Amino acid sequence: MAGLVPAAGKAVILGYMNKGVFVVVATIVLGIFLGPAQARADDWVGAQEFKVWSADGSRLFHFIPEPSSFEPSSMADARVYAVDPLTGNQSLLYVVQGLRSWAYEHNFYFTEDFMSFAHVPQPTRDVAVEFFTQGVLVRTYEINDLVKNRNMLTHSTSAIWWEDRSEPRGLSLEEGTLTLRTVDNRTYQFDITTGAIIQSTGALLATLEHPFFWVTIIGVVILAAIAWLVLRRRKARTTAYETP
Repeated sequence: MAGLVPAAGKAVILGYMNKGVFVVVATIVLGIFLGPAQARADDWVGAQEFKVWSADGSRLFHFIPEPSSFEPSSMADARVYAVDPLTGNQSLLYVVQGLRSWAYEHNFYFTEDFMSFAHVPQPTRDVAVEFFTQGVLVRTYEINDLVKNRNMLTHSTSAIWWEDRSEPRGLSLEEGTLTLRTVDNRTYQFDITTGAIIQSTGALLATLEHPFFWVTIIGVVILAAIAWLVLRRRKARTTAYETP
């Protein structure tokens, strides 16, 4: 009997050792597979000077970033010109105020007359999209304003990826609108001139994801079940009284 105690003790020790080895191995494996995804560095390219012309050549947007374009306080020199189609002479229409230097040409969306534009910044800060009219910032939406299910967001070392880019952004020059789609399956159509949301889809999804919705549903189900049981008992008692 005495010899069984050391054997049992050894079994317990070996069991803990096996668990410890398993935890260590599992940690290493998870680190190998998940580590690069969580800690990967984003390879950003510095902002460059660029020009955007209107379809008819009568408007020109000229963007010149500061050399330190990655700095949050770095502001760009951005201007819009009217261009004479005969002489090519340029006359200043307005200077854009408060536009950061870290911007790229493919993230700008202009109205047909270039008097207003939308800018979708790189996803390195909370701003999702901003709207300018005649050089003045008129509306800003943050990621939290558009993405309701934050569990769908993807994070890297310097970015928060909030857009669903499986489809291109929708720009309509005729209507002057921009359509963006989020990772939690919501679609927003914006008026580029004012920044107002003209149309949005995913309201039903937002309702279904809201905790209060499910609390209400569960409460209704419980009350219905209680009411059904009460009515059933009353019916059973009535039947019992009526039976001779």
